[in-house]
Order: sequence, then C-alpha cells, then structure tokens
Amino acid sequence: MAISRIEINNFRCFKKVDVDFQKCHALIGENGCGKTTILEAINLATSSGYAYITEQDFNNSDEGDLGITVYFDKPFLCKIPDGYTTQDILCRSVVFSAHRRKQAAGGKALSDPFVTEKYAVPILYNSKEELQCIYLDALSTKIPDKVLKTDQGYESPRKTANSVFKFTQQRLSLQNEFINYPNIFYFDRDRESEASTGFNTLLSKIIKDLNWRYRNKWVQVDIVQKWEDFYSQVIATVIDPKNDRIMRPLGEKLKDFVGIECENLELSLLDIEQPFLKSFFSLRDGSNQIDQKNLGSGISILLAYFLLEIISSLSRGEIVFLIDEPELHLHPQLQSRLFKEFQKSSSQIVYTTQSDCFISIANWDSISRFNRDFKNTPEAEKLNEVIENKEVSEHLDEIKKFHQHKTVFFREDNQIFFARKCLIVEGPAEKYGMPVLANKINKSLCDVTIISANGKSKIPYYQLLCKAFGIPYFTVFDLDGRKKDESDNKRPCSWIMEDALAVFDKSFEEELGIFRNADHKASSVLIKIDGLGDDQISAAIKKNINTIAAWCKQ
Repeated sequence: MAISRIEINNFRCFKKVDVDFQKCHALIGENGCGKTTILEAINLATSSGYAYITEQDFNNSDEGDLGITVYFDKPFLCKIPDGYTTQDILCRSVVFSAHRRKQAAGGKALSDPFVTEKYAVPILYNSKEELQCIYLDALSTKIPDKVLKTDQGYESPRKTANSVFKFTQQRLSLQNEFINYPNIFYFDRDRESEASTGFNTLLSKIIKDLNWRYRNKWVQVDIVQKWEDFYSQVIATVIDPKNDRIMRPLGEKLKDFVGIECENLELSLLDIEQPFLKSFFSLRDGSNQIDQKNLGSGISILLAYFLLEIISSLSRGEIVFLIDEPELHLHPQLQSRLFKEFQKSSSQIVYTTQSDCFISIANWDSISRFNRDFKNTPEAEKLNEVIENKEVSEHLDEIKKFHQHKTVFFREDNQIFFARKCLIVEGPAEKYGMPVLANKINKSLCDVTIISANGKSKIPYYQLLCKAFGIPYFTVFDLDGRKKDESDNKRPCSWIMEDALAVFDKSFEEELGIFRNADHKASSVLIKIDGLGDDQISAAIKKNINTIAAWCKQ
C-alpha cells in the first residue's frame, strides 16, 4: 500500500498544490520552495496523534481554512465503534483540516485558537459490485452492502441487525482501529535520534516491546535469583559486600529519619521489571563500547533507517518512509548505494533531496521539482504537449524504454534537475569556454547551469527534460556551414524555448581560430581559450555571450 496523491490548501508556503507519488519518489528544488513542507503535511494528516497548529501553518496570502488530503493506492478499513461491536467502513483517503476559531469555546477564555479535525473519507457505493475494481478481496466480506452520503453525514446497513448505521466524519477519526492502513514514519533531519532513547522514537518503541515481552514471560523467583547473581558479580568489582560502607549507613539514616525500612537499599544497575529501559546501540569489542551517537552522523542515520526497514519486514505491515534529505552526512558513494536500496525496497519512500545521487532520469515520473513560486513540475499541460507527433510524456517514457539513460545521458547530467536556468551547449569545449570567455569580456554566466550534450543530435533530449520540468533553457550549437532548417540543425531548432537560441555559422572551434586541418584535440581547444585576450575574441562569440548573459538576467 502506498500514498498515491496529496492535495494541500493554505498550508504554509502553499496556497494550493497537488502532488502525485510513485513508489520511490524524490522531491527536489531550491531551498525554501516547500519540499519539506510536503513531507510534514503527509505526516500531519496521516498520524493519529494530536496536531499542534500555529498561525504560521496557515498560508499568509489567504484567510481560508487549512486542508490536507492524502490518497492511497488501495483502500483500508476504518472500524467504527457501534455499541458492543464495530462497523467496517471502506476508505481510501484521510483528511486534516484546521480553521481559526471565531470565538472562545463555550465563552471560555484561553481556548485553543484553532479547530482541527482528522478523519478518514469513506468510499461511497450502492452495491459491492461497484467496488470490484478497487476493493481488496480480504476486505470484501467485512464491508456493508452499501455506503451512502446524507445531509447529516453517512449511512450504511448494519451487519448484525436489520437497521441503518448513521455516522458523521467525526466518527471516522484516525483514533479508530484501521485495517490495511500503512505505518508512516517521518525521518526529519534529526533522524539519528530515532536510534536513541527519547519520546516516541523508534528505539523507545522497540524497548517498550522488549520490556513487555520480558515481563509477559518472566518467572519472578528465577529473575530475582539471576538478578542477585548478576548484581553481586558487578558490584564486587568496586566494593566487597553488597551493603558496604556507603549503602548500609545511608539506609540506616533514612530509616531513623523517616521510619521507612531501607535495609535493602541498593545502587541499581537495571530496572528488574524493565531491563531494556536504558538500552542503547553500540559497537562492542570486548569491554570497549562505542555508542550509536559516537559512530558518526552518517552511520547513525543509516542505523536508524535499516533498523526500521528490518522491523517492517518482520511485522509484515505496510510501511511508508518520509525522509528529509537522506544524503545528509553521507559520502557520495554511500549516497548512491542508499539510493539503490531505496529503489529495491518493498516500502514506499518519499524523500526530499539536494543530491543528484538520489534521482534517476529513467524514472522521470518519480521526480517532483518545486520552483520558487511553490509550483511543482512536470505539469500535465506540459506532458500532454505534442512535439513531433508524440506527447512530451511519450518522449520521456522512451528514455527508459530505449535505455537512453545509459546511452545518451551521463549520471552527472542529473544536475539539470537542480538548475535554476540551463544553458545547453553542443560539447565540452563550449561548456568550458563560454563562462571563461564571458569573464574576459566582463559578463557572467555564474547563475546558469551549463550542460554539454556531447553532440548536436543529443541536444533535443536535454531540451525535452527542461521543457517537461519547467526549467528555463537556452540552446547553443554549431550550424556547420548549413542553414537552420537543414539536416541535423532542424531538430534542435524546433525544440528551442521561445527564441532562446544562439548559433555559430560554422563552428565554435573555428570562431576560436582552430580549423579542421589544425590540431583539434580538446586540450588544444582549452589552451586556446585560456590564452585569448578580450580583444582576440571573435565578434560572433561576443554577440552570443551577450545574448545569453541578457537572457540569464530575465
């Protein structure tokens, strides 16, 4: 089971935004564009705990209500209490809503300024036959024959009586028992704490379960004897008798002062009934222990993630991971390995990232890119646009279908998704030369990401990515002495963004003074670029650089 979609209204930086999710889904974009807010919105809407809301959680541009709806790819059951039994209602989404209180509740002062609700949304149907395409077979015998919407809420026939069960959205609270509902874990940037003790951390939940199992099976007499043996062995390394010169006098003082029997006072090493209470992860070599906090931030983060993954596989429950910047504190090689683990995982993973190690061009539909206007791409309108008798989405699907992510694109081309603006050039000479030559004539191309297509015929592939993901792009290539509408010049010209195009009539190398019959090695080209003075740069190069620099400032 996975999250398929989220709809957000008036939450923090978002006035309105919708995001569709794949099984392993990356949220990318510049700092402050709302990526983390998406994760926190999911966590807020899907958790059963109390929702703490402040005025800062409302979008500043609107006085309307705050709303978050999370949709799942499969339905789940909400078991609503009904006397001594429950009614099982099929749902497929959950809602979190909040609005500002108009007046104090019941006239009382110091009331919570916001009214919040969390509830599941029932699937409406007139007969079970209507549900064949969506409901789970395992749930089919549990659900009522129909669920209808009414003016007061909802109604359905009871399972055990010839009567109608009426309920409102408040009865669909996330505090109810849910069947087939996933466990959703949010790993924020302080996620290494999940592997240490603390309020509601992963380790604290494990400790609670271990203590329960221990207490459920213990035999008191046996435990006490084992405890006595263990305590005696440990305490003997520092003091001889158990009741030594400190503990016995201390017990006697307390007895004399408050009249309480304190003969058995001890400096305890463990809680006998909860022996795992102070547990912690460590690497131990003999008596040498390195606790989890001293393993390093990267290792500590991996420990927390893999711990949860293992537990989820043992519990056989559906798991959704929400991870804010999984690359934190990780070496690029470990980043790449962890991304492969994400892709192989049976659990859904939705994460934010600033690292090009955590995305794949082949899985373009698993990337949502946010811009500074808090909009996300690719947009349906762009994907449906027809170019060369195919929709843009069909062209993108061919990347994986024809292995273009291995034959056309390089892994470092992933940086295109993180570009504010993109300058697509024909080859490495232009990639190196354009910014160097721009500096020589007092122009700057520092705010644009320069991508080498490594060949004119490959330029449209890069134009396609920019077009789909709303990345402003400028195209530069050589006409090689031919017209724009001839041969292989026509295709890259037809894919340009508006008029963002600059060409060299023959070639960039010839504009540098390097001709076909001369030394055309890459190293010679770069040496030539470095050695040019501003008065030696050709008029065509200067013209194109000025055009690009002006575009960059738009």
